[in-house]
Amino acid sequence: AYLNNPRDVRLAKFLAIYHLPQSLLKPGPANGEKVKHTIIAQYFLNRARDLGSNDSWIGKALDKTDKKLNAIKTSLPGVSVEEGTPAHRVFIDAFNYHEEKRYLAQAAMLDDFVKHPNNVYTAVANNAINLWNGGEADYADPTVLYNFVVGAYFSVHAMDLARREEQLWQQNPSQYSRFRLVTILGGFSISHRRWLAKLHGDDHAVALLDDEHRAWYQINPLFHVFTIGMEFFQEPENWQEGFNNWFDVIMVKCNIPLEQQSVTCLNRPRFTFNTYVMLTTFADYLLKADNFGFAQGMLAFASSLPDFNVWDIGKPAWEHRWNNLPQIYANYQNGDPSDDPLPFLLKSRKWGPDMATCQTCHQAQSKIWTEEEKNDIKLPNEEYATVGNWPTVSTTWYGASR
Repeated sequence: AYLNNPRDVRLAKFLAIYHLPQSLLKPGPANGEKVKHTIIAQYFLNRARDLGSNDSWIGKALDKTDKKLNAIKTSLPGVSVEEGTPAHRVFIDAFNYHEEKRYLAQAAMLDDFVKHPNNVYTAVANNAINLWNGGEADYADPTVLYNFVVGAYFSVHAMDLARREEQLWQQNPSQYSRFRLVTILGGFSISHRRWLAKLHGDDHAVALLDDEHRAWYQINPLFHVFTIGMEFFQEPENWQEGFNNWFDVIMVKCNIPLEQQSVTCLNRPRFTFNTYVMLTTFADYLLKADNFGFAQGMLAFASSLPDFNVWDIGKPAWEHRWNNLPQIYANYQNGDPSDDPLPFLLKSRKWGPDMATCQTCHQAQSKIWTEEEKNDIKLPNEEYATVGNWPTVSTTWYGASR
């Protein structure tokens, strides 16, 4: 009901009241399930207030839940960039090798936040697991709202932790370390917050988030070509910018000698079919750009890569394009956007914008990696290892105009 009427203040208040008794306000020790309900309750409380409710209980509930969450977040000193907690291992195994464990991983990461609230990877994994599960849920599954709400909260927390650690590293690089994924955090965060802003119909917030996204693209274009490119593909006012970004990354930034390439341009454990995804997505952009021959060449190149036949999830989508290329091209070019094909990586959502999927790239599928290969984590090239001038977080954590 709320997703059909996200400006209905009565529904927002009802849902806040539903989640509050299951939150950290419930007696007993903190756990991940209570954290989840606390964040969701805060979302609906904030929505009710943004929609004009001035009930005194809303402010009191926000104050109480803020204190509970902050008590967890400040329960350990400093910032940790260590990786390898049991929950981290569950997440990595699910995200990259055994997708059927995704909901076990989601619960494990929430519990890990209670134990390690100052750990950047814990915050990032809570962000990522919710983006993954929300993006790949069934078309009309209303609980995707909870994925994007919880993911949005942790995405801002992750950026706060990583920024603090980077500042400490700048002052004393011998004692502190940068978080190795620091320059990709913006796109992950904006994906959650923009979905919520779109759902709310907050055009001002969407414009702010797009500018924030552009700033992150300048910091690490090789990663943010995915997040910004998928958001812009279906938007006529932004489509050309998305195309230009994909063209620059595929044809310039990744088209360099292998030994100089960033990890984002390579196929490695944890992103086994990265280049296959990049090439097939670029082919969709090219078809919409009225370049049939170039698109056909990109698809042919993808099929020539050594692990194409074990790309179990992505290969059928590639085959559909290859076998129906003239018709797909014609649909893009007929002037009727209503019959445009859904681009590779996106999955339709009943509510909010269509969202990107993760499995096609990150799951190993039938590719077998050795344990040595799995444990060989490549650090980013130095040019993509530091944020430096951090873009301003342009909205509230739940995607509303400030």
